[in-house]
This record gives sequence, C-alpha cells and structure tokens, in this order.
Amino acid sequence: AEAYRQAGADGILIHSALAVPDEILAFKREWSNRSPVVIVPTKYYSTPTDVFRQHGFSIVIWANHMLRAAVATMQTTARLLKEQENLLFIEDNIVPVSEVFRLQGAGELMEAELRYLPKSADRASAIVLAASRGDELGDLTEDKPKTMVNIRGVPLLAHIVDAYNSVGIKEILVVRGYKKESVNLPNLT
Repeated sequence: AEAYRQAGADGILIHSALAVPDEILAFKREWSNRSPVVIVPTKYYSTPTDVFRQHGFSIVIWANHMLRAAVATMQTTARLLKEQENLLFIEDNIVPVSEVFRLQGAGELMEAELRYLPKSADRASAIVLAASRGDELGDLTEDKPKTMVNIRGVPLLAHIVDAYNSVGIKEILVVRGYKKESVNLPNLT
C-alpha cells in the first residue's frame, strides 16, 4: 500500500474475505490517514456503517448489491407471471414506465433529438441488406433472396420499403447479392 501511495495513488482500496471487519480495521489503524482508504464490505456486510465512519474510511463501495437485488426481484416477478399468467399482483408493486424513461434520461435525449436531428425526413435515407439467400429457408429461397419471399402475398422487402415510406424515408438503397436480378421492386437503388 505504501508503494502505491508513494507512486501517486489517490487512495488505497482494501478488501477482506472474512465475515468480520477485523482485517480492515487493523489495516486502517496501522495505515492511519496517509491517504484515503476505500473498502468493499461484501463479506463483512453486517458491520454497522458507523464503525466505518468511526475508523475514518474514506469511501464504502456497496459493490453489486443493487444488481443482486434487481436480479432477485426479476426472478420473483418472472415466477409470479408464470404462476398467475397476468399482471394483477405485479403492476402495483413496480415503478411506472415513466420512471424507467426518467432514469434513462429520456427527456435529455428528446431535447438532443430536437436540437441535432434534421427537421425534415427529406434528407433521411435507408440501406437494406438484401444480399443473402437464407439457406435455412430451403426451397423458399432456391430462386430468390430471403427478402423477396412473399409474406401475405407481398415480398418481405416491399413490407420493409413500406415501413420506411410510412415515416417519410423515400431514398432507399438495397444491397443485392444472391439472385440479385430477382430484387426488382420499383423506386429502389
């Protein structure tokens, strides 16, 4: 620890595999306040935080407890969904979707989109990768790429183009490869 301090370390992180804080307290008594000491009480979690304060530890890292708590809650929720097959016992005990958006900074993202994205869709364009056969589709793609397979009587690529067109994207580049001559929809480059 002293070598790290002399080399310019901003602090020393110590850890103990014991279920009691004896090792870290002994280290802190010996180390005193030569530099900040950081601890991660994963094993000696039952130690009151006041003990860490009284001994002058600089930072306590509660490691992965938030993640572990989230996993336990997700497992409980998944079990309830499987058992109940509805959200009745779940919805009132979870945060609303708006809180998820708040945590993600959705408001800031929306402001950035307004500030930086083009104001019109005229300049927007798309690239569709339509070059592969899709061997796993067998006879369906023997004479055409998988993007030309009919879905409800219309090639998959036409559905993709319609989806882009519906949001104002008209300039669409299609990358062709396998049986490229069969990719023959109008208004594509």
